[in-house]
Amino acid sequence: MEYISKRPAPTMAPGNVIEHTVALSSSIAPIPFPSPEAPWQTRDVSHEDWRVFSEQLLPKSTQSLDKPTATDGESEAAFQRCINCVVEEWNAKFFKPRGLRVKIDFGEKKAEDGPHGLGFKWGNTFVGISKNSGGVGLMLPGGVLVGVATKNKAQGEEKK
Repeated sequence: MEYISKRPAPTMAPGNVIEHTVALSSSIAPIPFPSPEAPWQTRDVSHEDWRVFSEQLLPKSTQSLDKPTATDGESEAAFQRCINCVVEEWNAKFFKPRGLRVKIDFGEKKAEDGPHGLGFKWGNTFVGISKNSGGVGLMLPGGVLVGVATKNKAQGEEKK
């Protein structure tokens, strides 16, 4: 992260945070500069900064792929953890001091594929009823799901 240390942020960060989501679900190279450009440029982010960020985010060995995949035997989850680590570091040391934030969308799950139901979050615990899973569940910290299915085979499978 030598590059970041050579590009200190302006002395005072803006009060509001501008967020940009990078979608890595299709062609990933090159990652286009955030649009509209003006807010990013007025907060001291140049096209060169974005190019360096993109190259660190996606090493050259993966930039020609249609979808990000792991290399050298790594799992997709490990690949995504690496990408998230790069984004977290850039967010903390480069973007946040400029009032900016970058998020990654791996494009694995569309919103319509997600759970449909009703629930609430209490601390790190989520309690709810899911329409598409046909059950009641409790999401514990660490992503552990404990639940009861309320649908039997006679009712048939739901549309995916």
